[in-house]
Amino acid sequence: MKNYKNLILKSNSTIKDSLQIIDSGAMRIALVVDKNDKLIGTLTDGDIRRGLLNNLTLNDKIESIIFKSPTSCNIEDTKEVILDVALSKKLYQIPIVD
Repeated sequence: MKNYKNLILKSNSTIKDSLQIIDSGAMRIALVVDKNDKLIGTLTDGDIRRGLLNNLTLNDKIESIIFKSPTSCNIEDTKEVILDVALSKKLYQIPIVD
């Protein structure tokens, strides 16, 4: 499992911040967490692209474009379960939470 800490954003981050995180992390995703580091959503370049097409700017906050019901797996799940979920939903990345 890759280090996830470089993929973390807060909901008050800007679109520009999120692009930098997604670009530098090379994982195609950012994880949006609350003040207790609980996952509240994900953000991909597709979410950002749709936001920009809806007239958001790079300086706007990401709050309105966070995907708030992402598929996730539990830290106790086996690799097989995680792979089955990923394949069935055609996902490249799945957050693993505890």
